[in-house]
Amino acid sequence: MNNEINEACEKNGKIIYKDGREAALNSDEFDSIKFSRDSDIAEVIIPEGVKKLCTGVFDTCVALTSVHVPASVTEIEKGAFAGCSNLEIIEVSPENKVYRSIENSIVHVESKTLVAGSKYGRAPEDGSVTSIGEKAFFGYKNITELIVPECITDIGTDAYGNCSELAYIYVEAANPIYYNDGECLVHSKSKTLVLGCKNSTIPTDGGVRNIGYHAFAGRTDIISLTIPKAIKVIADYAFTGCNALEKIDIPRKMKVIGEGAFKGCTALTSVNIPHGVKDISKESFAGCTSLAEVTLPKGLKTIGENAFEGCTSIVDLTLPKGIKAIGEKAFAGCNALCGLTIPKTLVSVENDAFTGCAELTVRYALTRKVWREKYPQNDVNVVCLRKKTSDKA
Repeated sequence: MNNEINEACEKNGKIIYKDGREAALNSDEFDSIKFSRDSDIAEVIIPEGVKKLCTGVFDTCVALTSVHVPASVTEIEKGAFAGCSNLEIIEVSPENKVYRSIENSIVHVESKTLVAGSKYGRAPEDGSVTSIGEKAFFGYKNITELIVPECITDIGTDAYGNCSELAYIYVEAANPIYYNDGECLVHSKSKTLVLGCKNSTIPTDGGVRNIGYHAFAGRTDIISLTIPKAIKVIADYAFTGCNALEKIDIPRKMKVIGEGAFKGCTALTSVNIPHGVKDISKESFAGCTSLAEVTLPKGLKTIGENAFEGCTSIVDLTLPKGIKAIGEKAFAGCNALCGLTIPKTLVSVENDAFTGCAELTVRYALTRKVWREKYPQNDVNVVCLRKKTSDKA
């Protein structure tokens, strides 16, 4: 960077727009300016005096190609440059004592963590970086391949999340923590698939036991999915936002389906939850607007809060014997739900479990009077299963 720009960085910063316009930028006004989602910003020279870059400060500035970080910046939060798909040049003042620029990435010197990277998606291979920080490359649409060097021993949550064009994943053979299989990134010790891509095939050899947090989140190219028999856990939000997913086969020995695991999978039409699953977690299938057929297992104990909220295609559902609890807003907004069979084993129904279910009739194993006494906060039409007509007592 030339002396003129260096001098500007010492005093005032600058915004350069893609049409060539320039605007002065000083540290006093920096925190009050909304940069995120400004598609006209091409270059930013952050003014001396700014100490912190907050989460999302430059979120989805898709035209941003160059940024200069001054010596005064001592904290950069996760995802400060999330969605900056064209970010190519990243420079840090050589006088900055906390961060430095290595191969157009911002690296926290003490921890050797890459906190923000360029559009190329590469981590240095010389040992200067051992960790990829949370959301370091989040939403970089131009990344097509991920190469994990031997020196990288930690990859943070969503480091490569929402990289929609990511198609190939390769880990150097000498890496002690990770390996690649079927275009998936796998954590060796925990046997967890931590990241998938558009060409991923989940390994079937037993080497993977868990689908990790956000592993396939936001992938809009998955239409059908068969989860191998060896998988026991689907972690929180593993497939959230996979809005093209129409069909999923879950193995019989599955134990855990995490919070929001399939939230927002708007094309999913049916799901058969296996017998090993005892609890349907919070938001597991929330917003699955095409979900019409749901088969619940005999051993099910709880349906968590918001578990099926907004599932507007479910018409009728039978809860299995042994069910104990229905969480807050578990079926809220299921406006097509007309019938729900509930056994006498139920002991708890939280507030607003059926709010927005105007057409719902609950087929209850006990009487309407018992329902009203136990669950007064859920006033729905109740039909007693022991009688042919409604119990109006």
